[in-house]
Amino acid sequence: MGFSISTNHLPRFRDFEHASRYERRVKPIRGKTIKPLGKRSAQHMQITRLNENTEQEAIACILYGTNCVTFYKDGRVLLNHGGYITQSTTKFIDCVYYAGRVEPKGGRLLFTHGGGTYAIPKEGLVIGKEGQLENVEPFKVHRVNRAAMKEVRARCRPFMDYCLRMAKLIDDWEPISKAPAYGPAEIPEGEDIEQWESSLREFLRGSVHREYLYERNNGTTAYKVKYGYSPALMNKHLHYAMCRQYRSTVFDEVTLPLGEYKRDAYARYFK
Repeated sequence: MGFSISTNHLPRFRDFEHASRYERRVKPIRGKTIKPLGKRSAQHMQITRLNENTEQEAIACILYGTNCVTFYKDGRVLLNHGGYITQSTTKFIDCVYYAGRVEPKGGRLLFTHGGGTYAIPKEGLVIGKEGQLENVEPFKVHRVNRAAMKEVRARCRPFMDYCLRMAKLIDDWEPISKAPAYGPAEIPEGEDIEQWESSLREFLRGSVHREYLYERNNGTTAYKVKYGYSPALMNKHLHYAMCRQYRSTVFDEVTLPLGEYKRDAYARYFK
């Protein structure tokens, strides 16, 4: 479990007036201008007043220097992660702003509000005076184009079968135990046997299987590691490479209705 802040002593605010009253009651740390939010010993969480006596007057709730929740005098609220999509940022925003729920998913910070779920963009998410969201976009997911997938799989099948057969037969190559599971290998377009052999070695790098053999001798237990090539890992590696290499062909991008969220099960092929 990763590190995250404690929000046990943080207040929850409804709007600018609520946050403003709290800010005026808080005394700065002695010798500083910092006004802590919650426990006075937790100076990484602060509250401050911005643009006082102007139309843009606001109360900002700050975590590690980022204005995560800002309440404007005109009724707007700005939620901002500052690029830090962490458990600490999530807990801070979710605690300080009473309306909605904040949670991290798929590398984004999501805000559930009014029956819909929306991503908090890099520039921040604005909630209007009446609760309307002003700068949100619909989610996009990828779905399999089955006809295209069938065609691509048939095109790649000869090389994939070749690799799977070799993974079962080869046992005298020195395995590379620290190679990445999914490297830069690509499935050859043609049927050049030299190119096949070169690509096969790359796919074998991600198909190393470790087997631990335990032995007991005079009351002590020792083990040794046996390396080999796993056809199951090879098949997984080949499928990943095929989908990534032909991603623009075998996947269609679909735009969901605004406020609807679904996990993109195929996002890993586009990173």
